[in-house]
Amino acid sequence: MGGTALHDYFSCKTNNAYEYFHDALKIENPKEWLATFSEMKLSYLPHTRTHPPFSVLIHYWIYKWIGQSVLGLSMAFLLIYSVNFFLIKEILTLLKTNIESQKSLLSLFFVIPAVNIYGIGGLDSIIVTFFTTYLLGLFLVLQEKRIGVLLMVIGFTISSLLTFGSMFLVGLSVLVLALNLKSFKKLVVAYLILAIVFVFVSIFLNKFYNYNHFESFIQASILENRAGYRLFINTTYFTLSRIENIFDIVVLLNPLILVIGLTHKKLNFKNLNIRIFISGMLTLLLIFATGAYKTGETARAMLFIFPYFLLTLIECTKQTLNTLFLTTLTFCALLQFSGSFFW
Repeated sequence: MGGTALHDYFSCKTNNAYEYFHDALKIENPKEWLATFSEMKLSYLPHTRTHPPFSVLIHYWIYKWIGQSVLGLSMAFLLIYSVNFFLIKEILTLLKTNIESQKSLLSLFFVIPAVNIYGIGGLDSIIVTFFTTYLLGLFLVLQEKRIGVLLMVIGFTISSLLTFGSMFLVGLSVLVLALNLKSFKKLVVAYLILAIVFVFVSIFLNKFYNYNHFESFIQASILENRAGYRLFINTTYFTLSRIENIFDIVVLLNPLILVIGLTHKKLNFKNLNIRIFISGMLTLLLIFATGAYKTGETARAMLFIFPYFLLTLIECTKQTLNTLFLTTLTFCALLQFSGSFFW
């Protein structure tokens, strides 16, 4: 992290703040903590209340394993996050992107402001890794490669245990099915296998650890919307916050990427990469329509959405990609040194 963000990161981890890490420090017996999570939910810090318990437990486990070092915890998260490089590279390979374009797109991805700012040392860096694992699995299934089902199961299951934002993957899957009817059978089979495994995992956790994942999801939903659906409660706030959420994503992407990605001459909406992109963007808008995400947290909480924007740039020329890289790098540097972005 650049500028004051590095200072804020360690301050947030070591001082009093609304972090999963601080609840993790209070855990004495992880099995008992998990079993009582639902009934003790209101006693935890705000982020913990609206996330599955494993968002806290993963901090607890890694922190213990690396010798109770905050720096070690951050480095472990960064190591997991770096797996995105290989996942995205494999997606680009499946889409038959040439080597030079792959290098340019991967370089571009890691200087996207949101990716560069929020991708180090936080829970979201782990979440985005497993969301991208699911995305790779989806591409593999669409190309009739069986290992794709395994990656989808791993990506969805772990993502769901870390964040209820994994509902994005459910919406994405439905829209991908609707836009790829020629692959209807293989997608349905993959989804059924995924659903069976996830139900089995949920039953296992309930039976042996007394943790009900679905109950926890309902509790979190109620806590996020105590007054009811915001559109009806406060229409002005709802509308403005939705606009701000979109603005947050676009700005921390670099607007030029969006403009070029959607206007270059070789863009073809019949291509698989664009159909997946459209599915991702429509799901994003549907999630915003539910009232999810508050102003200022969107780009961090939805860090997993940024790989989708690369899908629109695959057919761009090397010169265009180099221009995007330089402008995005400059924009990212300006944002990094302008202040703190740790939410």
